[in-house]
Formats: sequence, C-alpha cells, structure tokens
Amino acid sequence: MEHTPALQTRRRRKLLTVVQNLTLLISTAIVLTVQIAMLAITSMIMIDDLIKKSVVTADEMQDLLAEPLYNLDDSQVIRIGDALISSGRISGMTVDSAASGILYDRQTHEGSSSIPSLTRKIEYKGFHLGTVDLVFSDIEVILTRRRLMTVMAFIVAAVVIANLLANSLIVRKRVASPIAAIIQGIDAVAAGKYNSVIPVTGFTDVDSIIMLVNDMASKVQTKNIELKTLNDSLERRVEARTAELKVSLENLGLAQDRLIESSRLTALGRLSASIAHELNTPLGAILSSTSGLSTYLDGSLQDGVTTARALTDDQAILYNSVVAAAAPLSVNLELPPSGYKMLSNVRMQATEAGLADSNSIAESLMDMGIAARFSDISESLKIQGAAAVLDRAARDIAARRMAEIIDVAARKAASVVSALRSYLSPDSNNLNQRIEIDRELDKVLVLMNSLLRQGVTVQREYSAGFILGSPEQLSQVWMNLIRNALQAMEYSGTLTLRTVFDDKHATVSIIDTGSGIPDEVRNRIFDPFFSTKQHGEGMGLGLDICLKIVESHKGTIVVDSRPGHTEFAVILPVAGAS
Repeated sequence: MEHTPALQTRRRRKLLTVVQNLTLLISTAIVLTVQIAMLAITSMIMIDDLIKKSVVTADEMQDLLAEPLYNLDDSQVIRIGDALISSGRISGMTVDSAASGILYDRQTHEGSSSIPSLTRKIEYKGFHLGTVDLVFSDIEVILTRRRLMTVMAFIVAAVVIANLLANSLIVRKRVASPIAAIIQGIDAVAAGKYNSVIPVTGFTDVDSIIMLVNDMASKVQTKNIELKTLNDSLERRVEARTAELKVSLENLGLAQDRLIESSRLTALGRLSASIAHELNTPLGAILSSTSGLSTYLDGSLQDGVTTARALTDDQAILYNSVVAAAAPLSVNLELPPSGYKMLSNVRMQATEAGLADSNSIAESLMDMGIAARFSDISESLKIQGAAAVLDRAARDIAARRMAEIIDVAARKAASVVSALRSYLSPDSNNLNQRIEIDRELDKVLVLMNSLLRQGVTVQREYSAGFILGSPEQLSQVWMNLIRNALQAMEYSGTLTLRTVFDDKHATVSIIDTGSGIPDEVRNRIFDPFFSTKQHGEGMGLGLDICLKIVESHKGTIVVDSRPGHTEFAVILPVAGAS
C-alpha cells in the first residue's frame, strides 16, 4: 500500500487526538476524585466542629437563662433569644418557663439533619426554672460547600486548559514528534535516501525497531557508495581517454593549420619578392617622372612666364599673387578649407565689392584654399577677366596638387612593398627618424580624401609632439587602421584621430563609431589570414603587419571595442625617452 503524505498526516493527527483525549479524561477524573474526597472530608470536619459548638452553645444558654427565669425577667429572655438567633449559630429556639409557660419560641429556617437538636433543663439554686430547646443550623457547611464547589469548578477548568496546553506542548513533543520523525525517516529510506538516520525516542521497544531500520539503511548506503565509486572510476577513465583523444584532435588541427599557414606564408614570400621586383621598376619611373613634373610646375607657377604671356599686366600680377599664396598649400598637401558657410561668405564679399562674376571667383578662391585672403586681393579682382584668371590659376594649382599626390602615393606604394618585406624579414633599419605624428596623419587623410567624402566626419584632437621611427612604416599603420575604421562604419559616421603625449609615451588613437568587434573574435583579430571582412575585401594580414611594425618600434596596440565606439590605441616611445 502506498503511504501518501496526506494519509500519514491524518494518521498522526488521529493518534495524537486519541492520546490527548485519554490524557484529558484521566487527569480530569483524578482531579474530580480528589476534590470530592476533599469536599466530603471538609464537610465532616465542619459538622463535627458544629456539633461540638452546639453542645457548648446549649450549656452557655442554660447558664445565661437561669438568672432571668429566676427573676421572672421575660424581656431579658427574649433579648437573649433574639441575639442568639441573629448570630446565625442556631435556626430555632424555644424557652419554656415553669412559672410563665412558653416565653420564647422562634424558628428561622429548618434545622440541620446532621446536627441534632439539644434540650437543657434550667435550674437555679435548686429550683427548676424551665427548659430550653435549641435547633442548630448547618448554613455554614452549606455555604462552605458551595464555595468549595465553585473553587472545584475553577480547578477543573484550569486542569482542562492545562491538559490542553500540556498535550500541545508536551505530548506532541514526546509522542507526536517522535512518531512523525519515525515515519519521515522510514519514508526517506523508502525513497532511496539511505544516509537518513531516524532519531531514537527514548522508548525501548520503539528504539529497537529504529536501530534495525538505521542499520539496514547504513548497509544499503555502504553498498551504494561502493557502486558509485566504481561508476565514478569508470567515468573518469572514459573522460580521461576522451580528453586525450580531444587533445590529439586539437593538436592535429593546429598542426594542419600551421602547415597551411606555413604554405601560405611561403607562397606569400615568393609572391611578395616577385611583386617587389615588378613594382620597383614602375614605381621608380613614376617617382622620377613626378619629381621632374613637380619641379617644372613649381618653376612655372613661381615666375608665371608661360601663363603671363597670354595675360595683360594687371592679369599677370593677379595670377602671380594668387599662385604665390596657394602654391605652398598644394605642395604641403594641406586640405583647403571647405564648407557652404565659408563659400556663401566669400560670395557675399565679392558681391559687395562689385565684382562681375562673384560665384566663379568665390569657387576658385575656395579651391585654391585662399578664400580667407579675399580682403587682401579684393582690389586686384576688379580688373577685367579676373574670374578667368582665377579659374586658370585654380586649375594650375590643382595640377600641382595632383602631381604632389601622385608623388606621395607612389612613395606610399613603395612603402607598401617595404612593409611587405618587413613582414617577411623584419629588421630595425631606418627607425631613428624624427617624426611629427600630427603631420603624418594629415598626409594619410589627404591620400584617403576620396573615401572621406562619402559621409565621414573627421575630428582631429592633436597634441604636438615627436617620436623616433620610420615614417613610411608607421604611415602604413595609420593607413591600415583608418581604412579598417572606415570599413567598419561603412563609410558613414565619425572618425576621430587623437594624439596624447606624456614624458615617455605617445598614444595615437584611431576611433570609429561602427558596430564594434564581436567578443568571440576579438582575441583573433591580429592572427595572420584572419579577417571579418567580406570575401575579396582583405586577406587578414593588415593588423598583423601593423602589430609587427609597432612592435619593431618598441610599442604596443591596445583595443577597446563596444557598439558605437571602437578605439585602436598605438602606444609608442616619444623622441628622447630612455
């Protein structure tokens, strides 16, 4: 039969109720018996005492009435009788005078059946004066019995309450709790909890059964432990063999990856050597040509000989003045100031100055980057054909800037080959040049200007300072990090370039507002051939090359990435730091 918790609870309650009722009946019966015996004994003692007092009272009345009856003082006899009746000691009194007959006869209530009536003869000086009959009252006994019965009722009530409390606090603890513990312990053992121990109750017979159950559970528990030990040992052996197999498979996978990587690096080394050889010749030709072209354009722009032949004297003066102001900007690849507000301001100034073609003049000045000098050349712009002169000067300046860009780009291409060689065969040559980082970052921005125009806002937070290193190699680092930032933002967002210097280190931070680097791949971004870009956008070597270049400069790269903020911080020693 199944012993459900509800059935066990009902059984315990039933047993407890039976024990409580028996305890209550026995204690109540004992109390009532004792109280009845005490009431009977008390009544007998009081009646015996009243009988003795009745004899004394009768003797006293015999002496008190002798003199009044002898002197025939009937009023005195009546006063004595009333006083005795009012005392409550007797319930009736009759005085019969030998001379006058009945002098006093009064009955207040029935006499006591337990105390006999007494009659005394009254004599004085040898004369028979009469008799006195006394009927005694047991009212004191009745009142005492009533008081005792009231007290008994309170005592019985107190005993009942005490029994209920005792049953709740003592019987439940001594009987119900041990029984409940026994049932719970047996149920626990039946449920498979063999480590459960049933506590002894203090009852010898019950404790014998409890000890047998505990001993049985202990033996079963011992067998279970032995079986579990064997199972655990078997599981550990299986886990050990599985772990060994897993390690072997992982080592095999690592070996395969290394073999593939080694093959790819070998192929890349051969390819890079071929690329370097093939690129060096055209790059040398480009650099040679751009150098000559830049020299020619610089000379032409400075004297304006070729251009001035087709211009009037005033136009030649205007041409030479604007070229002289704009040429240094194009040579240094400084980005011309831009913005619709500035363009509108220059148009307004040209219109107010009464110039014929204010729109064309404003756009040409903006293209050359000298719009801020409008007030200095405003008088020269009033000549005839000023707009055409500015347009020709702007195109010549743009040609000079493009020649400089081609030259810088060719040098950067050469540095790519050098960086590729450094990746395969790193060395420390040419790492002691004094570099102004802010200027190098601006040059990289000029080269990547076409990518920045798609919707990227550039914020420069520069701090002046210098480091020692290779400008070409570090420019490759800045270019890779900036390109990665632009791709992460999908060419739309805010790109922040920040430089911070202290006594020993320079920190260059490239910060973008892209989606961030997932946590699961963050530890692998510097691994060779690992890339999160789409197929065809990269080989996974850019960050690895950057890390090797920075480490060759005795620096480190720290990455902090979360959605909306990814920062690559390059930390390098400052120039002069030990």
